[in-house]
Amino acid sequence: MDYLAIIRKADFVDLFKYGKLNVYSAINFDGNIKAHANDDNLFEKLTKCMNLFEYSFEYMVIHFVCDNGNEYPYPINIEDVRGLYTFDEEAKKEMNVSFDSRIRLHVSPWSEKFKTLHNNRLISQSKRGIDNLWAIFDLSETDRKKCESIITDNIVSEVFDELFSYKRPAGEQSIWTYLLRYERHSFYPKNTKGYFCDYIHVACNWLKKMELQEDVAETTGLYSQIINCSKEDFASLSNIAVSSNLSSLTDEDAGCKFAIAAPLFLFMKDKFSDGFRIDSKFINYAKKFELECSVAVYLLGLTLGYDRTYDAYYDFIKLPIFGISAVEQGILFDEPKVNDKRKPIAWLYRRKKPSYIPAFDENEIKRFTDNGYKVLRSGTTKATDEIKKQGYEVPRKEEFEYSFKKYGRLK
Repeated sequence: MDYLAIIRKADFVDLFKYGKLNVYSAINFDGNIKAHANDDNLFEKLTKCMNLFEYSFEYMVIHFVCDNGNEYPYPINIEDVRGLYTFDEEAKKEMNVSFDSRIRLHVSPWSEKFKTLHNNRLISQSKRGIDNLWAIFDLSETDRKKCESIITDNIVSEVFDELFSYKRPAGEQSIWTYLLRYERHSFYPKNTKGYFCDYIHVACNWLKKMELQEDVAETTGLYSQIINCSKEDFASLSNIAVSSNLSSLTDEDAGCKFAIAAPLFLFMKDKFSDGFRIDSKFINYAKKFELECSVAVYLLGLTLGYDRTYDAYYDFIKLPIFGISAVEQGILFDEPKVNDKRKPIAWLYRRKKPSYIPAFDENEIKRFTDNGYKVLRSGTTKATDEIKKQGYEVPRKEEFEYSFKKYGRLK
């Protein structure tokens, strides 16, 4: 019988090198792959069990014959292979360079279907970023449903369709589409005020139904209020933005206080552009903005996707396969609680992560020093930044010295 299977490029290399390969998923067909160019049912069966992939040249379709009666696995000998098909033309070019020159590759008749499948899985992976951040921020399922009603599947599809086709937003589109596709080209301040200028710019783009390249925010009265405000904290600036006329124009379409959600998202997008990192102090501060925080986190998760959130998520759930025992995880890797009223009697450090950790009694100090930690003698810039990030008050110079003298040699 004739079969089709999807295998990794590396698997075919093994098949060619060793002459045999076990295949664990395959579908039978009539042997004429070209006749099934429009066969959605056959394509869905073929790709049903396929793993995620980043590049089309990572996998290939193999046509082989086998008489084992549909029993798994299918033992393939190199002589059983009848055809090799790449997902698209680009994959064929790449494989032709690396494969034996005698091997003849064909482009599968499903190039567009593979492209659509890849794009849909990219969207799914992006949505999984929301799942990761939702757990880390400890947000409610109620807010999740509200966010899904605000940032609808149609909006998400529109954003990704534009990304895949290299188009910019224009015309009657959601304000969230204009926000998610926004790129700063203007010389706005590189601080919190700048993100509110970006919010104004996004709102103007949406109102004008086109992306404006000039420093359009400067033409508004709200811009002057933001720039001239004596305070630079997010809460103070958001109060000004929410009270403006611009806010009254955006909130109905947005379904929430866009003047808070938009700059908060843009701030987080910039802060975590290289990947999300757990910052307990920031998380607790952001959650004060309630639904708007949830919306911003939803957008951030969608933007970062699984790829740039999984590392923090694995730390958050204390992934069992990490090289540390469950007991040590409890001792060393628990996130410090910002609301913990106890005051550490000492701070300890080591080169490996986590680098800085508080101790609340002598027993803890002993356990930490047994794991390679040392008591801090002074508050370096790096140490004080980490202590603040964990939500604790930085000890005075004499407090560092006292804890070092008292506990520095404790064994």
